[in-house]
Amino acid sequence: MKNDQENLNKKFCSSLKSVLILSLIPLLSFTPSAFAEFVIGTEHQVDNHPSNPRVGISYVTSDDEDDYVFWNEHLPAGAGGFMKVRTFFQGKPLGDEVVLDETPPSSVLTSPAAIVSNSIVYAVWMKISDIGIDRIVEIYFSKSKDRGVTWTKPLRINSIVRGFSPLSGPQIRADSKGRVCAMWAIERQDFPNQPHIYFNRSLDSGNNWDEEIRVNDATSRSHRGMGFNA
Repeated sequence: MKNDQENLNKKFCSSLKSVLILSLIPLLSFTPSAFAEFVIGTEHQVDNHPSNPRVGISYVTSDDEDDYVFWNEHLPAGAGGFMKVRTFFQGKPLGDEVVLDETPPSSVLTSPAAIVSNSIVYAVWMKISDIGIDRIVEIYFSKSKDRGVTWTKPLRINSIVRGFSPLSGPQIRADSKGRVCAMWAIERQDFPNQPHIYFNRSLDSGNNWDEEIRVNDATSRSHRGMGFNA
């Protein structure tokens, strides 16, 4: 009788443990495999200069279990800064951090948007510069075909416009045919709350880009919900 009770207790404890684990998984928004990695995984320091302030951290994952972490690193005393990226595979660093772009003291970089398609990583971001009384917004693009080890030189994909401030974006989409699209919103400094929403595309995996086009009319008053599918 005693052995039967002990067996029942063991079965109950085992069942209770399973229920607790399965109930925690949805709350943490993890799949069972991701939950196991969360329990036994190890955190890693992404950058090599933790004393410099950071803004605009973002990341993108691939179907090959690669994670690409982007961040902006500001140098002390307003001396400019860098945009950097580092690749992780199954939670472990796949190499050192890579500098994607750098800025003088008069410029600021936004957090990049990124996407992975056909094992190519595409990234797009804004550079905001103050030239005299004017503010300039530039959109830059780069890509990596070797899992983030090397990146192409940043390519500006918009015309230089003066007197504008950033509003939203940029966003990026890509497909298996090599079509890459980007979208962003800016506003004139002298006419706030009147967004200019722009779209641009490349048909050859980002090697060449069209001239950007404005997709909304001059009377538009809002840019909420801006988005697209490629």
